[in-house]
Amino acid sequence: MGSLSKYVVAGVDMTDLYPVPFPDKLPTVELETISIARLLSGDEEEARRIYEFCRDPGFFQLDLTDHPEGLFTSLSIDQKREFKIRQEGGAGVFDMGYFTQDVLPSGEVKYKETMNFPVQDMFGYAHSADFALPGWLEAENSELIKRAMRSGNIIGNIVLSGLERSLRIPDSRLRAAHRLEDPSGDFLRLLRYPGYDPTVNADHLRFPAHKDAISLGLLFTWMGGLQLPSSTAERLGHEEITESSWRWARPVPGTAIVNMGDALELLSNGALTSGLHRVVRAPAAQAPHDRYSVLISLRPANTWPMTPLDSPVIPPLTDAQKAAPVFTCAKWGSAKLKALGECFTTREQRKELLELKD
Repeated sequence: MGSLSKYVVAGVDMTDLYPVPFPDKLPTVELETISIARLLSGDEEEARRIYEFCRDPGFFQLDLTDHPEGLFTSLSIDQKREFKIRQEGGAGVFDMGYFTQDVLPSGEVKYKETMNFPVQDMFGYAHSADFALPGWLEAENSELIKRAMRSGNIIGNIVLSGLERSLRIPDSRLRAAHRLEDPSGDFLRLLRYPGYDPTVNADHLRFPAHKDAISLGLLFTWMGGLQLPSSTAERLGHEEITESSWRWARPVPGTAIVNMGDALELLSNGALTSGLHRVVRAPAAQAPHDRYSVLISLRPANTWPMTPLDSPVIPPLTDAQKAAPVFTCAKWGSAKLKALGECFTTREQRKELLELKD
């Protein structure tokens, strides 16, 4: 397959983001598509469908083309690291700053780099002492990021409104937990995965199977790399399945991939499912090309109590749940991310590798 001459979606030229088409013969998972226009119009059938997909598999595609309204490579590693990660108890909480783990002697990133922008600080809803945008981030780029954050919150709340109807949650309680103006762990993340070079970046699985400590994630991506369990996945244990159970998620132009996170699974007491996934290098002919993604994540407000919401559809609390302490989202999120960090540390100590066969 050759490169694409022109790739225009909803009037936007995306040619640079699609250097090579997604391979045709890979095993893929078929994600259902939800219409944002139908959700906005209060379509009950679309609300029912979104509920079904959030129960299993915890992922779906959101078609943004029918809406009625229709920095990495030029900087050195030292410059990018001027954008400091947030420190909390000595561990970054992944919502602020520049981060990469592996840098080659040439100064190039080996596997992945991320730029994380916290919503609460970008809009001034909270003023963290350790927040400061680097000098190289131009004002116009800052405004672009804020517009994307605002749009992401609007889209996320449209999804949440559909879930409120299906779960019969009163008083817009899900949306009340995710207001843009309330301090939270919401963030926008820019990701870059350098093209695969077998002489430089051996085929490590750099981000193993996991679920996200968020409510909703909106992923905008243009090349392969995201993998989800098949509908018949063979389970080996907590967040572990057999290698043959993984399937590629094929990016569809004009859509965002939406995944449920641990927060919605908790608030719905298991009525919704947090989506298991992993990230690997781009497949086949896409592998040599740099891959870019944008992730917008929603979390409940920092002070929101992390306990299941009242609803006739949500399972009642067990005696053990009633006796357990209720944490705020800020404390709950810190504990989840600490556990995730420990998982990564253990994996690095075991020197686990993944070799993909195209």
